Amino acid sequence: MLDLRPAGILNGITPITGGADMVTDISKLAGAVAAKAGNGGMTFVASPTQATTIALQSLRDPWPVLVSTALPAGTVLAVANNAIVFAADDPAIDITSAASMQMDTAPVPVGGTAPVHALFQKDVFGLRLRWPISWAVRDPAAVAFVQGATWPT
Repeated sequence: MLDLRPAGILNGITPITGGADMVTDISKLAGAVAAKAGNGGMTFVASPTQATTIALQSLRDPWPVLVSTALPAGTVLAVANNAIVFAADDPAIDITSAASMQMDTAPVPVGGTAPVHALFQKDVFGLRLRWPISWAVRDPAAVAFVQGATWPT
């Protein structure tokens, strides 16, 4: 199957080594993308631990801080807001009662040991959302990230 997903936002970006001081790490990130951000601002994306620390220790938030559980602990990104472009088509929503679904909180590959149920047997409907969205980073210098931040200490 052809994978149409773009490379990750960190593809080809060299990480900045994080440390125990939040102010130093955030300053390094801001400095790394400031030239590309211009007056458009920037957004930080952080692992839950680092995002919580930023939120609790900031007197005011000059830039938004988003939380991502997909990031490993100690990782914080800075992205120039004008560096990400995207294109989206209209979403398509399908509804059916004729599909079979794997109903498990820890799904396994199809054909595995997880129970598969036909929707009509349960008298329920299944919804599927397909939304073709593509994005790209306009300039790799507009993205920076810290790995290995150890704050809070």
